[in-house]
Order: sequence, then structure tokens, then C-alpha cells
Amino acid sequence: AGGTCTTTKGAPLRFNNPDPRVDGIVAGGPMVQRALIDALA
Repeated sequence: AGGTCTTTKGAPLRFNNPDPRVDGIVAGGPMVQRALIDALA
């Protein structure tokens, strides 16, 4: 519970776009997700 999914840059996922592709998805709890995004930077 409490997990989120964002792009690899931490932006919310949006699929209602002319081009809905994203550069990747990061999913996890708040602390894990922040650590993953920092590691990917």
C-alpha cells in the first residue's frame, strides 16, 4: 500500500497525449522510488 508509479524523472504518468510513450516507469513505495529515481539520474 502507498506505492506510486512515475516516469524515470519522477513525473506522473500521462497517457492521454498525442504521443503517450514514456522513457521508462519507476514503481515502488515512497522511499524506494526516490532511491531508484536518484540512481537512474
